[in-house]
Amino acid sequence: MVALKLIRRFLAAVSFLTRFPLPSGVQTDLASLEESPTWFPAVGALIGLTLAGFDGLACALFHPAVAAVADLVLLFVITGGLHLDGLLDSADGLLSGRPREEALEIMRDSRVGAMGVLVGILMTGLKVALIASLTGNLRSQALLVAPILGRYSILLAIAVFPYAKMGQGLGSLFKLKSRPSWPVIPGAVVVAACLALTGWRGAAAVLASFALPLAMGAAVSDRLGGLTGDVYGALCEVVEVAVLSIFAAGWRP
Repeated sequence: MVALKLIRRFLAAVSFLTRFPLPSGVQTDLASLEESPTWFPAVGALIGLTLAGFDGLACALFHPAVAAVADLVLLFVITGGLHLDGLLDSADGLLSGRPREEALEIMRDSRVGAMGVLVGILMTGLKVALIASLTGNLRSQALLVAPILGRYSILLAIAVFPYAKMGQGLGSLFKLKSRPSWPVIPGAVVVAACLALTGWRGAAAVLASFALPLAMGAAVSDRLGGLTGDVYGALCEVVEVAVLSIFAAGWRP
């Protein structure tokens, strides 16, 4: 019974965070979705393995820079642009200079403003440049680790910070069921895996995946009175760029 619940939560996390098709006949329920964030890093590992494998094939066929663009296209296909959308909406609201209620209203608007477009272009371009600057095993490691730590940052933020407006948005369902202990076991697994696979760069990436969500979450909570689902997505994008930056720092092929 416990194992079945865990499987359902994992599948709910897969269904929410990705466009990967679930096995035929498998259905997820709301209760499983509400408890699914502890599996977000595992879904990140699934995404990372897919990206690293695809990138190896793409680099064998094309220039590494072209393969880097293809990697981001695949990431968009896998996630449906879920976190990127959160980044764009967060940029529009948080950088608008408007009071709390108006900023939240801007973030709820499905339309993307100039600030969101600008931030989206800059972040996407930076991701492409960072991936393109890497080669070999280091590139594969970065593509594996970045999605894991990006999604761990969401789990951490859900557990630590209040929600800006409970009852509005799917993110509030995660917060309603969240417990402070949620990030502990996934965090221990993530730390051990990153250190074992990637050495000091993995250690630095882990530190960034803890420090950035806590710092950004505190700043946004002070601004909005809590976080939102869009902010969760923005945190994921920012942490992914930070991780890629750490792997690319000082690297010369």
